[in-house]
Amino acid sequence: MDNPELNAFLEPRGKQAAVALSLGVSKQTVNDWKRQGFVPAKHAVAFEALSGIDRKRLCPTFAWAPPRKAKQQEAA
Repeated sequence: MDNPELNAFLEPRGKQAAVALSLGVSKQTVNDWKRQGFVPAKHAVAFEALSGIDRKRLCPTFAWAPPRKAKQQEAA
């Protein structure tokens, strides 16, 4: 599966190693994500924060729930 956004983000030399270090995975794991064209759901949220690529495009097969609304705290 081709993912142009993921490929472009991981293309610069040394980028895969930096991503791997930031996410606590091996460089080979990040290389596998690039080759396969997706990031597993358990890493997609952190990868989204790092890359700015929407998690739905990083892991399109996962059924992402809409974000929860923050509860308003009552004044004490």
